Amino acid sequence: LAPGCGRTSADIAGLASLAPCASVSYECTLANVTADFTNSATATGTPPVGPDVTDTDTAGVTVTQPPPPPPPTIDLQIEKTDSPNPVNAGGTLTYTLTARNNGPSTATQVVITDSLPATVTYLSSSSTQGTCSNSGQLVTCAIGTMPVGGTATVTISVRPLQSGTILNVAVIVGAEAETNTANNRDE
Repeated sequence: LAPGCGRTSADIAGLASLAPCASVSYECTLANVTADFTNSATATGTPPVGPDVTDTDTAGVTVTQPPPPPPPTIDLQIEKTDSPNPVNAGGTLTYTLTARNNGPSTATQVVITDSLPATVTYLSSSSTQGTCSNSGQLVTCAIGTMPVGGTATVTISVRPLQSGTILNVAVIVGAEAETNTANNRDE
């Protein structure tokens, strides 16, 4: 018998005067059960004549563990502005990249990259969080962990070598699954 599930005829309505071929049932709910077990139920009755009658039945109870919580998800967003615009060839152009974690979970291993075109010379980069480096025309900023609602700002300075439109793409990624990838890049 499962612990705490024992009942007597006083506990179960109709059990004290159970008619022939009739049945009665009850449920027992157990909390904090962590392992499978065998439940055994025994019923004893006293007929009008003869000795008491007893019957026992058992049933295996399988305990299933709750599913694990879903993995964390994030919604990282990046927005890029440039200044001055327009800029003269040979002048200094500054890109400001604003990163934000819209949640619903903390983002880890956040990295921002910005692919600079061959028509500019890299001058410098910095971030309000983490560190930035460049390799050729690729700027990489290791931001690290961003809480929900957290922001980081990356500043990249370049020198345009010629007149015309300058196109570069900034991308943000984290270790967790994204709920919205449409805002992970800005041109």
